[in-house]
Amino acid sequence: MQLTFTTEAKTKLQTMMEPNAVLLLDLDDGIGPLSKVLLENGLAYRLFVCTPEQVPASFSNHLQTTIGPLYFNTETEFYMDENMQIVYKKAQNRFELHSEQAILEPSLEVVSL
Repeated sequence: MQLTFTTEAKTKLQTMMEPNAVLLLDLDDGIGPLSKVLLENGLAYRLFVCTPEQVPASFSNHLQTTIGPLYFNTETEFYMDENMQIVYKKAQNRFELHSEQAILEPSLEVVSL
């Protein structure tokens, strides 16, 4: 499994990250330490920027990406595709999560912890 970033996405994300920051990819299903409310209308991916010390214990899986480690939990992994890419759409000022088959998240929220 791999996750890459377009040049635009990498540049934009790096402005939001401290030098030692890591990323968390979470499928917000309303369950877990990063979810505040149960979503009954579907699932939404979110990208968190945090320090290594803030990574929840349940986020024990990780990938090495071109901008550092990306942590995720087993529930999120179930919905991840083999090859994914994060794209930044400058005109809309938003990130998207793509796979080879589809756009997995048309408006990927980026949250700093």
